[in-house]
Amino acid sequence: AFVDVVEQEALQEGRQEGILLTIEGLLGRNVPWETIEAATGIDEAEFRRLRQQHSAPQRLSSVRRPG
Repeated sequence: AFVDVVEQEALQEGRQEGILLTIEGLLGRNVPWETIEAATGIDEAEFRRLRQQHSAPQRLSSVRRPG
């Protein structure tokens, strides 16, 4: 259903935001990428892609509910 799709997109967006904040915090404490990647499964290239995607206009905000 439409609501389920929107809910799943919102959950995924929240997970990505949490990962980004975690990685940014680790980077702020000078944790090496090798350690960050081992802990999160996200490498530097993927982090940059996620950060760019997250800073782009939110797709969910453009979704309209039927009716």
